[in-house]
Parts: sequence; C-alpha cells; structure tokens
Amino acid sequence: MVTELSKKIKISEDDSGNDIASYFPALLWIIRDFHLELVDEEGTPITNDQYLESALEEQRGFSKEIMERNNIRKLLTAFFKERHCFTMVRPTQEEKDLQTLSSNVGKIRGIFEKQLQELRNMIFNSIKPKSVDGMPMIGSTYLGFVSKIVDAINKGAVIVKIK
Repeated sequence: MVTELSKKIKISEDDSGNDIASYFPALLWIIRDFHLELVDEEGTPITNDQYLESALEEQRGFSKEIMERNNIRKLLTAFFKERHCFTMVRPTQEEKDLQTLSSNVGKIRGIFEKQLQELRNMIFNSIKPKSVDGMPMIGSTYLGFVSKIVDAINKGAVIVKIK
C-alpha cells in the first residue's frame, strides 16, 4: 500500500522544503499473536518502539527481494515520522477457539484483555487533532479531505503537494 501511495504523491518543484510527512498521521503498528521476546542481539530488553525501528532498518544485500523491502522501509520512515508499535499476545491459547472467538468471549485470555485496554488508553491519550498547514480540521472537514484524496487515488490521479 505504501509503495502504491508513493506513486500517487509528488512534491511540487516550487515547494520550499516542507516535509511531506507532515501530511501523514502517526503510524501505530499493532502486532497481534506476538510471541517473541523483546530483546536485542545482545539479549538486552527493548521496547515495542525499538523493535519497530529495528525492523525498519535497511537490510544489506542486493537481491530483488531485499531491495523491494528496503524501499518499503524507506517509504514508511519517510511518510511516518512518528511511529509506534504495540504488541499483543494471542487472544486464546487454542487454535479452535480462535475460529469462534466472537461467540466464546469467555475463552479470551486475561492478558490479551489487559493489553487491549492498554492499547485503547494509549490511543485515546495520544490522539491529536489533524491539521493541515497549521489549521486544525474538524470531523466533517477531515472526512471531506480524506474522501477527496481517496477518490483521486482510485481514479489514478497524482496528488501534488502544493504550498
């Protein structure tokens, strides 16, 4: 998605250096069913955000796959200057319970419910009003703004960032 989006956005030549990332929201990468231990190569504990940043580091190599993945990493870091990661355990231990989770809410692990509440709190405590060029956007204005962008992208238009 990020690769396709990058093809649709161009910065005008007369742009005075404004950062295109200012038009993008913060990125919150949620990883469910996370079972890795959050440590670096030396075994030192790391945070969720440090895990994300290490995943976004450029990898060495010249294979087509590595170059494509590095391009996606570059786009993510260019578009989303503010990035966060949130990891969650598997909601239930049993595979069969995952298939019927909505009707078996009693099978949801307590730790998963705790993490879900932490995620909600994090989102509600960190959410900021969207603004463009310093002007805050109310809900209906933002909805119109996003609708126009989505319509333009769906029609194959190139969105040019203008001053």
